[in-house]
Amino acid sequence: MSLVEAMASRLPVLSTESGSIPEVVGSAGILVKPGDIEGMVRNLRKLASNKVLATKFAQSGYERAKHSYDSRKVSK
Repeated sequence: MSLVEAMASRLPVLSTESGSIPEVVGSAGILVKPGDIEGMVRNLRKLASNKVLATKFAQSGYERAKHSYDSRKVSK
């Protein structure tokens, strides 16, 4: 649920490809293999240094959260 909250808050998401995370995040965030510390660091630096990229993921995450996880849709 915290990933959906981050997306709904227009924050770029960087997480791992584990459990249901890929289905939740989709293409609206950056996913790395579990245990890939170098990949996590590399992508975190990329997001921190590239405002355009971070904004792109923040906006696409917001749209995904709004359309896929709206409380009125989820509660049905």
